[in-house]
Amino acid sequence: MKQTGDRYIIQDGDNTYVLMPFDDYAALLNQEIVNSDPVNNMSEEEFLGKINTEIAEWKSTQPEVINQVDFSQELDNKGQEKEEEDQYYLEPVE
Repeated sequence: MKQTGDRYIIQDGDNTYVLMPFDDYAALLNQEIVNSDPVNNMSEEEFLGKINTEIAEWKSTQPEVINQVDFSQELDNKGQEKEEEDQYYLEPVE
């Protein structure tokens, strides 16, 4: 591991462990601390602005919405077709 700097993943049933150099682990922790954006220190306006920005970014990555069509008229027509069909009543023979 010292020569290659590799990381090892060990799975033991449901548990998964990563074996890596300590310096890499410390760098990951420092990166999380730098990238973390504590919500508690934000004002309500800042928080809402952040949420709105994230929503706008999310919407821009979503595929275009398919136009919705009102199928209720077609369903009504199908219902009328069923009413116009011949109806039969069967009685049991004794």
